[in-house]
Amino acid sequence: MTRNIRPLALALTVCALMILVGGVATASPGSSEMGSHTGMHSTTTTSVGGAMPPAPGPGWCWDDDSHCWLPPTTTTLPGVTPTTAGAVPPCPGPGYWWDEAGRRWCAPTTVTTGPGSPSAPPADHAAHFSDIPMGCWYDEAVTDLAGRGVIGGFADGTFRADLPISRAQFAAMMGRMLGVQPGGQAPFADVHGTWAEGWIAAMAQGGIMQGYPDGTFGPDRQITRAQCAAFVARALGLPDDWTDAVQFSDLAGTWACGYVHQLWRQGIVSGYADGMFGPDDHISRAQAAAMLWRCSDLPAFAAR
Repeated sequence: MTRNIRPLALALTVCALMILVGGVATASPGSSEMGSHTGMHSTTTTSVGGAMPPAPGPGWCWDDDSHCWLPPTTTTLPGVTPTTAGAVPPCPGPGYWWDEAGRRWCAPTTVTTGPGSPSAPPADHAAHFSDIPMGCWYDEAVTDLAGRGVIGGFADGTFRADLPISRAQFAAMMGRMLGVQPGGQAPFADVHGTWAEGWIAAMAQGGIMQGYPDGTFGPDRQITRAQCAAFVARALGLPDDWTDAVQFSDLAGTWACGYVHQLWRQGIVSGYADGMFGPDDHISRAQAAAMLWRCSDLPAFAAR
């Protein structure tokens, strides 16, 4: 009996050793799920007010509109030398813009908002946005609004006209354009403590901007052409009804049909060559700037 137990015990011991060795092997470096996700996470640091927080790392670009660092991009623009993010000194205050050529922050331009009296942008401001071709369809709009402190660029001296714009960014642009002061608590739970809460609160209190049925505002959602049209039309005091013929075939029966056509009548918006407006298309930074800039001389806008 003893002779039969000893081989069995030996076999069990060998099996236990094999299981133990197998378990160690599966936990070797580089094969675990924890190891496979190393380095996958990044952080975008935002600031409240005009203070610029430290850059998260080399190559990050400061977005003056949303007051946050954006991760490095692999896009290389002709004639643009990327700026080392950490070399940019803190922004002195709201409305300042970074002149990459002169390596300095430039003060906002004082603006007289009355009709027919737009301020002239700094003489060297056009060189600030190195990726805007001189004389392109949005050149004058962007340069003028940047000179007024309504819109900003990136720390590497670019504007990046084709990038989409968020609802929070557009709220800040609208607020600066209207000359209102940010402040108060926004009635939307998803904007409390964010950089744009004051702007969103001011726009909501003025009846210009609204949220979604679930009580949120969606500050980081990309804003659409229809939403921009509605916000601008409300700022101008234009009605949302339209009884004439529909000018854009994709607007019939949509919630923003009246707003868009009121702006179309004022020459503020236009559609595409195929007769469409694209209400659900995301608006670009250049398009948003052009829309606001065309409102500059309208009496209703200037009176606010």
